[in-house]
Amino acid sequence: MEDYKKNNQKAWEESFEHRSDAFEQRTQTVLREAPLQFFSEPLAKALTETSPKGKTLAQFCCNNGRETIASLAFGFTKAIGFDFAENMVAFANKTAKDLKQNATFCASDILAIPERYSNTADVGLVTVGALGWFPDLRLFFQALAKVLKSNGWLIIEEMHPFTNLVATQDEPLYRPDAPALVVYEYFKKEPWVSNEGMGYMTGGHVKTTTFSSFSHPFSEIVNSLIGSGFELRRFDESTTDQSESFGHLEHSGLPLTYLLVAKCH
Repeated sequence: MEDYKKNNQKAWEESFEHRSDAFEQRTQTVLREAPLQFFSEPLAKALTETSPKGKTLAQFCCNNGRETIASLAFGFTKAIGFDFAENMVAFANKTAKDLKQNATFCASDILAIPERYSNTADVGLVTVGALGWFPDLRLFFQALAKVLKSNGWLIIEEMHPFTNLVATQDEPLYRPDAPALVVYEYFKKEPWVSNEGMGYMTGGHVKTTTFSSFSHPFSEIVNSLIGSGFELRRFDESTTDQSESFGHLEHSGLPLTYLLVAKCH
């Protein structure tokens, strides 16, 4: 089972190596001209409500660092990003340096973040697509709690668990005549396995090393948070798709995204 980490890292790095020019150019352009475009309205509101001036934000599974760097526009004094993809972290550090932004990035397994980062962040951020990389969310949230200061905030914007029940448009079980048809189990135990590169980065289908991801029902998410020392403060659901996978189901009365705010004891 541990091999999935190495395979996931390799697949993620391969996808980033095949990133489209448009993906990279948009990252640079938006960071320079309108960094807050990287945040949905609900997420931007939640970050603003943490009173960010003078504080440090840490993003977990930070991808190419765009949201980590962009968060400084809210008034955070410092931002730190963590991701296991070494080429993404190198890109993020270079981008922050080029833009003269006080953001630093660490290449690390989220479950083994170096001790020097313990109790360093006032606000933790997890964005769409992160939770699915971890089979055990309690271990994930325990790792985040170590980085956060006492009474620190954790903000999660993620794909709604409902989206794990329906097929995306490029999956074999997708039916154009019934796009919201339930075709998968809510309490799915087996991992999702794929070798299709992350299309939002590559601009199309790219074959990668086979990687695994995991479904999590809401009961697991909430209980893992509570069991890791977090207190839930807010929970919102939305019919807006933030994943770029279910745009065809937007605003049809189905839950596609959720925003969760918790406080670390």
